[in-house]
Amino acid sequence: MKVRLPIVLDAMIMSDCCTYNRIAIIQTSPHAQAWLSTHMKMFVEDDFGAWHGFVDTIFTMDYYKEILSFQEINTWEFPPDKIVAMIKDQINQKNYIEIELNFSENAFVNRHEALLFGYDDVEKVFYTSMFDRPTRKFQERTLSFDFVEKSYAEVFAYYQSNPEQMVNTQIKFFNINRISLKDTFDEDGCFFTAVLKLDEERHGKCFAVTLGENVTSRSYMGVRCLLGIEENLKEILSREDYDNANLRNLYWTSNKLYEYRTILLLTMRWLIKNLEAPNEEILAASAEYAKCCEDFKKIRNLLLKYQQGHDEKILHRVQKKLKLQYDHEKSALSKFLDHAFPLYVQQKTYENYKNRSQKQNGKVAEIR
Repeated sequence: MKVRLPIVLDAMIMSDCCTYNRIAIIQTSPHAQAWLSTHMKMFVEDDFGAWHGFVDTIFTMDYYKEILSFQEINTWEFPPDKIVAMIKDQINQKNYIEIELNFSENAFVNRHEALLFGYDDVEKVFYTSMFDRPTRKFQERTLSFDFVEKSYAEVFAYYQSNPEQMVNTQIKFFNINRISLKDTFDEDGCFFTAVLKLDEERHGKCFAVTLGENVTSRSYMGVRCLLGIEENLKEILSREDYDNANLRNLYWTSNKLYEYRTILLLTMRWLIKNLEAPNEEILAASAEYAKCCEDFKKIRNLLLKYQQGHDEKILHRVQKKLKLQYDHEKSALSKFLDHAFPLYVQQKTYENYKNRSQKQNGKVAEIR
């Protein structure tokens, strides 16, 4: 028997494994565009760390519960000799299984979640996706039934000795996590929520975050992320000696921000699709933002070169480009919103309702 649940391998977010698992499932939903257009905010910290969340808090499983269902499967109820049969049974019920396995080849237990979305009884393998470093994308892979049982047994034994670690992971996932896509998602109100999301992006914000006694940091959201990175990068480069530790985060941060921009572009296109008569100005603004995405992709690629060679000249180039990028993105977002919202208001007027009703009634009369 061979079973394979729907999955989008080339998901819009691939920079974080746990988030990837959720988005790869969500993108199989007919409501994926509406949900993505109204969700997935990001913040950047002073140390160039970037996270999917708000201000200083990352998204937990609850964030996705409008469109995904999560249920914990009790680890202790399924010892290693029962785990393969249980996973197959759940997949047969159209449930995805996210499970912690040990991917270490030595004595050290290296726990990492794996999303299992199918199996093949003939080949005795589960289907999963894994990040491929050369291509920097997720690829479909297989894990043998024997490997899953053996690696799960090692994690099972680890949790028997370290129960506190079992609980700590639940900020992002259950140790055995049953995930299913909900049949419905209420799209009423999504247009206005998506407009607000873009409006927050164009204004951006900087937050002071208290980390402890006399210790504060800053967190950036929206286009303000670009200025935050630019300002911090400028300050670091002004020192005679600086630590490369935080600079190593820059490529991965830029990659997350690029992915986020592709979601913002999707948001624009979803809004246009839901306008009755989008004008040339709003289409031009969307095209302008698409160009911003390509420009930011070039910044990301420069930071990849820096990560590989540590050429300081690249950082100076990036710092100069970030301010220009901020100006261009803010302009494109403002042009889009300055036309999108008035068009939406016009779409909701009584006169428009009457005109639309008359046209519909006319079509009905013609058919009769």
